[in-house]
Amino acid sequence: MWSWLKRRRARQASRGFPAMVRVRSADGQPVDRVTIEGVYEPSGRLVRDTRPTPQGLCIFHWLANGGDERLRLRLLAEDGSLAEVEVPHDRPSPAEVIEVLLAKAKQKTGT
Repeated sequence: MWSWLKRRRARQASRGFPAMVRVRSADGQPVDRVTIEGVYEPSGRLVRDTRPTPQGLCIFHWLANGGDERLRLRLLAEDGSLAEVEVPHDRPSPAEVIEVLLAKAKQKTGT
């Protein structure tokens, strides 16, 4: 019985473990500020924010009692560079930082 209770508590604790994403520019440098648009699925809970990112790091919290399976993110730097990433809740190493490399902003061509 005690082993069942320990496993249940470990599962509940892991539900609340945050997702950590490090956002890097196309040349590999950490981004200072990022605009975030995201959605937790299947609940539909939205994330919309522009925030400073110390050393490129963004932290996203899962609801401890929620049933969300993934977080879909669109990350945009001030220079227009962009990345889209999907973060599954049940990833193999939830304590590891997910590295995201932004694509260079597309140059507008003049006529």
